Amino acid sequence: MNSVVVLAEKPQQAEAIASAFTYRKTKTHIDIAPCDLLPHGAKVVWCIGFLVTLKEPEDYDPVYAEWNLDQLPILIDKVQTKVIKDKQSQFTIVSKALREADEIIIATDPALVGAEIGYSTIFKAGTASKPIRYLWAKSLTKNGIRKAFGSLRSKEETIKLYHASLARSISDWTIGLNLSRCYTLLLQEKMKAGSDLHTGVFSVGRIQTVLLKALYDREIAIENFKSKPFWEVFVDLKYGDKTIRGKWFTTDQDRLEDKQMAEKLASHCKAKPSKVLSVKKDRKEFKPPHLFNLSTLQATANNKWGMEAKKVLSTVQSLYERKYCSYPRTSSQHITQEEAYELPKIMSGLSQLEEYHHLFPTHLEPGQLSNRYIDENKVEDHYALIPTEKVPNLKELKDDERKIYDLIVKSVIAAHYENAVYDYTSIVSLVDNRFTFESKGKQVIKDGWHTVFENDNKETDDPDDVILPLLREGESGTVATTEMQEGKTKPPSRLKEGSLITYMKSNNLATEATRSGMIETLYARNYMEKIKGSQLGITAKGRMIIEAINKNSPLLDIKTTSVWEEYLEKVSRGDKSARPFIERAKELTKVLIDEAIAESKEWDFTEHENKMKEDEVIGYCPQCNEAVIEKQTKDGHSFYGCKGYATVNCNYRIPSKMLNKKISVANAKRLMEKGKTNLIKGFKSKRKGSTFDAFLVYDINKNQLSFDFPPKPTKKS
Repeated sequence: MNSVVVLAEKPQQAEAIASAFTYRKTKTHIDIAPCDLLPHGAKVVWCIGFLVTLKEPEDYDPVYAEWNLDQLPILIDKVQTKVIKDKQSQFTIVSKALREADEIIIATDPALVGAEIGYSTIFKAGTASKPIRYLWAKSLTKNGIRKAFGSLRSKEETIKLYHASLARSISDWTIGLNLSRCYTLLLQEKMKAGSDLHTGVFSVGRIQTVLLKALYDREIAIENFKSKPFWEVFVDLKYGDKTIRGKWFTTDQDRLEDKQMAEKLASHCKAKPSKVLSVKKDRKEFKPPHLFNLSTLQATANNKWGMEAKKVLSTVQSLYERKYCSYPRTSSQHITQEEAYELPKIMSGLSQLEEYHHLFPTHLEPGQLSNRYIDENKVEDHYALIPTEKVPNLKELKDDERKIYDLIVKSVIAAHYENAVYDYTSIVSLVDNRFTFESKGKQVIKDGWHTVFENDNKETDDPDDVILPLLREGESGTVATTEMQEGKTKPPSRLKEGSLITYMKSNNLATEATRSGMIETLYARNYMEKIKGSQLGITAKGRMIIEAINKNSPLLDIKTTSVWEEYLEKVSRGDKSARPFIERAKELTKVLIDEAIAESKEWDFTEHENKMKEDEVIGYCPQCNEAVIEKQTKDGHSFYGCKGYATVNCNYRIPSKMLNKKISVANAKRLMEKGKTNLIKGFKSKRKGSTFDAFLVYDINKNQLSFDFPPKPTKKS
């Protein structure tokens, strides 16, 4: 009998796959009954993400457990893997099933990381010599699953993805662990003698460091920016019974930096004659937006609602696992003709929903799209994010799920609408035969696809969003009123998570699956923080690591990192070998360590160190999960306060001194983590003047502190 085992990435994915057939679920696996696609049936088992990881240096030699500069670089010739400690029981279940199988079908996510999860588990179980095929499912609907089982991909075709992903993991491990140890040891050694600053690890990574450099560059640009005042001059021009507002301009400027000059211009133009110098009308058509891939979805959701990239990924992953949308970790914004054939059925279901009913019928027949959306050559492993034929009850979706689903649905509906058409009008008037003023207007000719997004794409308070009256060249009038408005030049805007996602995508950094993880790494290392709302800033620790690295280092060079990603892509296609890539990473590691050691003698980060001392994270707020640091009031009293005060208006705080007793950092941390301190001795009562011992307890519901007194000792009889 031919025993088939299907290896899924997660429990939910395993059940979604099995639900395309008749099945029976047990605690450890799912049995699929024999059918046309699986004549002998199959057993479905699942990973929980990665079950296997690369060994740590101390796994090869215990001497590496203690970080030492003299040991670097740590270069492993034959990299080995190990089972992740807290996933050992699941690996035992999976490996037993794999060893008993005659054939293995990998059903992890159809992408590089999914391939590494699947193949690394199989190799660790010692079953790589068995027949292996890959279920390349682009959606988890019943039709999508059955279609994928009908066209399973071979081991020869898919193991290349594993080699590319493993090469990335090994190279990132080599560069990351060596350079992180190197810079951590060097920077901690450079700290002031006797400093009690807890810096943690100064991690360095092939992609995270380049990403941090982008944040650093923007921070420096903002700091170096010097705002300057300027003045703009406006006039109301009366042509018969028609009035238009014009703004002064010349061929090279439309504002003045000299206030007196602006005042003279405004004063001079009062009641002066004017005439229409030119009337130009430009009709512009705007095509519907492209369909979403993961990066554009993350950027859009972050810009619209401040939704974090990891939240967008987990939300769309949840929609996918419940079969409401196609595979989320896609880089394509196109579909193939095969998916286009499915759109009529999908859109028919959407049209039945009250929330979308008013958007139908669309201008184009469902699926009758141009090559702006249908392009076989621009779809590699996965097509664009689209809804499936399974339509949810929108009221049952969580708020974030509803928002993300709405974006995906409306992008597909909008693709079936006409272009939006606007007329842009420019009237140039000459005042007193000397000064030119421009009046701008905009008129909607056809809403087109903007109808789908309602107010999302309509500008608000746009001074040009007016309809100008009909005027002819040469028409004469007068200046009715003049006005001078003062403004100030603005610094570059702060980056947001959406900006970083777009930056990574446009520079071919990381993958759709790992970009949000890169952002989380910057948070976790205390390199990046939220300044206000979703606006990001670099921390003193982040500045220190960027300034420690040579400005010409490949670690900071976006082009180098992009070239590495292009090479890995060729490995995944079988065009290049993974081994040279790994060896080059080792050679680069040696060079970078020597460079860091040599340059560390000239480092001076006293200013950053002092700032880090001020911003040292004590713990994390039980209310909003933002960092808690030691702060000072205006009158010099210190307290432990939440950094979420600026971003989410969180007012969590712990006094550093209470009733004449200092609250230690250890007790403040315990209060945040456990909700209760150790017993604190020596509180002094304000009313009685007596001292007492008590625990401090935090009530998260009331957001307040209270005392919990230890039981009084019983008197001996």
